[in-house]
Amino acid sequence: MKRTMIPIRSRDSMKSYSITLTLIAKGSINNLHRREIIEAFRQKGIEVQYLVREDYVHLLPKFTDCRYLTCRFVAETGRLKYWRDLFRYLRYLYPGWDICNRHWFQGIMKGKDKIHKRWLNRLFFFLARFRFFMNFLKWIEGKFLYDQELEGIDPSWIDQLVLLGIGTHGSDLENILNHWARRHGKSVIHLVGNYDHLTSKGYRGGPIDHLLVWGPAMRDDAVFYQGLAPEKIRMIGSIRYNAVISEIRLSREEFFKSCGLDPVKKTILFAGPLGEYHYFEMVHIFEELVKKDNRYQMIFRVYPDKSLMASAYIRPIMTYAQSLPQVYISLSDPHYQTGSKKMEVPQIEQDELWHSLQYSDVIINHFSTMGLEACLFNKPVIYLLYFPQTGYTWIQPPIYFDHGLAIHNRRMLEYGLARTASSREDLMAAIEDALSFPEKFTQERRRAVENELGPLDGKVIPRLVESCWEIFQLHKKKEKQP
Repeated sequence: MKRTMIPIRSRDSMKSYSITLTLIAKGSINNLHRREIIEAFRQKGIEVQYLVREDYVHLLPKFTDCRYLTCRFVAETGRLKYWRDLFRYLRYLYPGWDICNRHWFQGIMKGKDKIHKRWLNRLFFFLARFRFFMNFLKWIEGKFLYDQELEGIDPSWIDQLVLLGIGTHGSDLENILNHWARRHGKSVIHLVGNYDHLTSKGYRGGPIDHLLVWGPAMRDDAVFYQGLAPEKIRMIGSIRYNAVISEIRLSREEFFKSCGLDPVKKTILFAGPLGEYHYFEMVHIFEELVKKDNRYQMIFRVYPDKSLMASAYIRPIMTYAQSLPQVYISLSDPHYQTGSKKMEVPQIEQDELWHSLQYSDVIINHFSTMGLEACLFNKPVIYLLYFPQTGYTWIQPPIYFDHGLAIHNRRMLEYGLARTASSREDLMAAIEDALSFPEKFTQERRRAVENELGPLDGKVIPRLVESCWEIFQLHKKKEKQP
């Protein structure tokens, strides 16, 4: 791991200390790499520096008055890789008592042909019902698997570290940094980046002293599923959604003109999922709708995932959709050509996203964050509950899981905020109903925003700064204690 810097004033001129924000997790650039965050910390006398993985740093439009540390994560190999992968898998099975995890586990067990592997996995899944077993795994990981030093980085460069992730599935690199920083006695703060990270990604991989969450639902998830004490949790709201409406720069006419669409037509925003199947289905449905009524147009937004963008299916369906009149292709990952399939998407395109949500008439998705974002903009939501079974030629038939069983998705359905479609006919009828009665479920959408996103009063960033400041003062007091 090596360090590169953009020169700014020396550390001797700092009033208090520096805070290091990591830009490694999915969407971390959207959440943390913001001018208003830098200025808010500076008003408190705190300097901001960013820790970026080496293969991300060229993607950043850098602030010239800010430090950037770069780090390179060496690929895991040999016995270390085997044990780390095993422990991550075991933690990912948690909570073994939940209906969604049971459903998912039954699906993967179909591919286990050797009897000893089947019985071993069944034992693991049984143990994943118990939090004490997860804590035991976490302790072993910290003791034996994450005790190496990080090359090229000096602990003295960091006073306080903010991680966008808690070491669950998909935030493995943050787990490495968490253990490293704690060994060197650093103040570490964990910040949740998405509303499902505490429920659908398994159990955390390391200790957490301070966790900043969005709203009441996330606070309760941290206590119930991740076993955190309430006093370790602070509810600050969502940085990314704090002032989203103010980021709408274009009028309806200007935005649709930039997309080659008609500002008069009824607009469907389709937010595609991780799998390719619904993209094919939605194109077919749109063609059927337009045959009956030419008043429709569609924004066809592709999920931010490099593996999806590299698949054999997504390019042809994007090309075909783009050839249709009244369809605009929107890419969530502006850097989809950069990085390997396993690389998390550090930045999600959101200028086009916010305008699409503001001016679309109905949002269709398959249990994505877009459903919650539609609620923020008070737009009708439709959840696709079915999977296409026929009509497409797959090299390998897709494996379907009922994503509606996931804890956070069950909760979204319980709000009663969305129409649901269990068939092609249901979906077409739901679109008609949403366009005819857009005010339906307004109260339910508002309740979901309040419970999931927390306070969005324009003061999320000040609460972030104050929380970090108070936590650092507590850390310094503990250091002075004998």
